[in-house]
Amino acid sequence: MRRARRCAIIHAMSTLPTPRQFTVSEYLRLADVGVIRPGERVELIDGQIVAMTPQGPVHSALVSGIVARLIELFPRDAFCVRPQSTLVLGEDEAPEPDIAVVAGSCEEHERELPRSALLVVEVSETSLAFDRGRKADLYARAGVPEYWIVDVKGATVEVRQDPGPAGYGSTRIARGDDSLTPLALSGQAPSPLRAADLLPRRPR
Repeated sequence: MRRARRCAIIHAMSTLPTPRQFTVSEYLRLADVGVIRPGERVELIDGQIVAMTPQGPVHSALVSGIVARLIELFPRDAFCVRPQSTLVLGEDEAPEPDIAVVAGSCEEHERELPRSALLVVEVSETSLAFDRGRKADLYARAGVPEYWIVDVKGATVEVRQDPGPAGYGSTRIARGDDSLTPLALSGQAPSPLRAADLLPRRPR
């Protein structure tokens, strides 16, 4: 009797429903037909459609400010600074980072979404664990050479480099007047950023 009950439990566990996995093409099609509404904040991570955290005023202002500073650094004829836009990083990976810097002018990406990035920036207020974990793993596996996490509450910028299948090989914590020069502009940047330039002016 006990054995029969154990077998029934194992069978029930083996038949539990699993989440529906989506490919990037299926995900984009859902947006085309209106299943995903315009302006709805979602992204495709590991084949699953994930709702993004709503933006507060600090997050929104920081993203706008960082975009403006990066546009000043990256020549517009060779790079495109894309705020909160879809980035295709695999068959079932289409995150929407707060900021992505991609090779080529913005005009070159009008017909097709970029499939790689030189720098990704995530501004983290309530999503720090997700950005350090699942997002960091995704960007590292995809070979994004540099990933910055702007930790609003910690008043730091985590600079991650050396991507690989097991994650990023190096992490540097920048704060205050510590300089930040994007890898893609090594030796070219007219003036490096400071960590403080990416953080709120008033302490949180």
